[in-house]
Amino acid sequence: MTYFEDAELVATQGWVEDLRKVKDAREIAAIKAAAEMGDAGFHYIIERVKPGLTERELALDLEFHLRSMGSEGAGLPAVTSTGRPAG
Repeated sequence: MTYFEDAELVATQGWVEDLRKVKDAREIAAIKAAAEMGDAGFHYIIERVKPGLTERELALDLEFHLRSMGSEGAGLPAVTSTGRPAG
């Protein structure tokens, strides 16, 4: 099934970019809440780092904590690293 078979696609320039520049009060509040949640998550997980925990365990603990605070999920995968760099 084809929709809009007679439609003409018109290129835009800067239209989406201009919309992304301006944030309304709801978007600003969401950004602030996400930043606060990220800060709280960092302070939470930094207290739990200890020898013997795997990076996966830390990442899972952090994700669980963030979700318990109301997060819908990670925007990006949790990046954890422990120990000495491989060399």
